[in-house]
Amino acid sequence: MNLPKSIKILGVPISEIDMDLAISTISNWIKLPDKRIICVRDVHGIILCQKDSLFMEIHNKADMVFADGMPIYWSAKLFGSKNIKRVTGPDFMTRMLDVSQSDEIKHFFYGSTEEVLSKLKNELTNKYPLTNIVGYYSPPFHILSEEEEFDIINIINSKNPDILWVGLGSPKQEKWMYHIIKRLNTKILIGVGAAFDFHAGSKKRAPKWMQSIGLEWLFRLLSEPKRLWRRYLKHNPKFIWYLLLQLLGKKYE
Repeated sequence: MNLPKSIKILGVPISEIDMDLAISTISNWIKLPDKRIICVRDVHGIILCQKDSLFMEIHNKADMVFADGMPIYWSAKLFGSKNIKRVTGPDFMTRMLDVSQSDEIKHFFYGSTEEVLSKLKNELTNKYPLTNIVGYYSPPFHILSEEEEFDIINIINSKNPDILWVGLGSPKQEKWMYHIIKRLNTKILIGVGAAFDFHAGSKKRAPKWMQSIGLEWLFRLLSEPKRLWRRYLKHNPKFIWYLLLQLLGKKYE
């Protein structure tokens, strides 16, 4: 199956899709033998790609890259994309789980803490009782040893999931998916960042009105200033500057 068309924002290919196309494409991919990586991209990730060649390579080899943040969506429209829509990790996750209540798609959740996964399990079981969720796993926070990695691969493969939801945060989750995909039986690997925390109720998500005008980053900054102030106050201005240079056809690296 052909990959969706994409448009490059600072060298990162952003898929020209909407939610329905993302759902239908992935549902069809699950029926095929190939394994797929899907990235969910915001401004932070776009800037990380500029200074991390492996991270950039992962995105250019990914099968789909969602426009997670409104600035990414606006940028794609600015560069001529007509059909692109914003597809966030948390929204896509719940939509896919809901659709999966009518089929046999198997889901596995990898990442975050035991506490968050316990809350997430309760929430998802209540909201999507017919969805086939085959497992949850919270990995240690240190670099995995070969033995630990082998054990994790066996745990996931024993459940034979169709979709592996990865919530490790960027760039860790994308690099882990890229490193591990050939050793897993899973068809679809998708990094969804803080989606586990949002749906578990461990973190609050910005109100819809803030999301719609591109201020979700501000809500998150105000919610977690000590952890996020460097990311947003450093990367957001840099993104705007680089984008301007791309518009002018100048080098932005």
